[in-house]
Amino acid sequence: MSDPAKALAYLPPTLQEMLQILFTGKDTETQRASVGQAIMQGVRPRVIVAPLQFGLSEQMHHKFASKFLVDILHKHGFGSSYAEIQKFEHSAAVEGVSLPEYMPGQFIQFVADNVDHNVRTLDGCNTFHGMGIIATYTPGTVSHKAIPRISVASDEIERIGQINIMNFGPQKTADLLTAI
Repeated sequence: MSDPAKALAYLPPTLQEMLQILFTGKDTETQRASVGQAIMQGVRPRVIVAPLQFGLSEQMHHKFASKFLVDILHKHGFGSSYAEIQKFEHSAAVEGVSLPEYMPGQFIQFVADNVDHNVRTLDGCNTFHGMGIIATYTPGTVSHKAIPRISVASDEIERIGQINIMNFGPQKTADLLTAI
């Protein structure tokens, strides 16, 4: 979404020419790319997923977490559907991202946070505890890994989203002496 030239390159040459004639003035590349990709997405909705359309819906979902907003944009032809955004997020969760190999001078930190919902029940049932973990590292790298568009069941996400809990305890004195 940050490079209008790449967004315009996605369009067929004939559509680019037509939009060049329709849009006059300076700095119309972004508008031409947006309208052109909206036309392509509207004409062939089951065949392609236009990058600008998808990117706009993904940004709106990430920023506002609103199914209503995403679906209204989609209904008016300005973005992908909420179902398509969820499919992408599920596919990305299953595909995963690997960290680069450690390089000297690189700093890696794991950051975790949790959420608890409905914790004040009388019987302790119907509560939810969720945890998310990310890895941040510097110097950073840019990944251009494509996420395959696949159907993912919720039990698959649950299976890959589990982390084995390992208890840490102090070593016994005898173990310390043998290690030295």
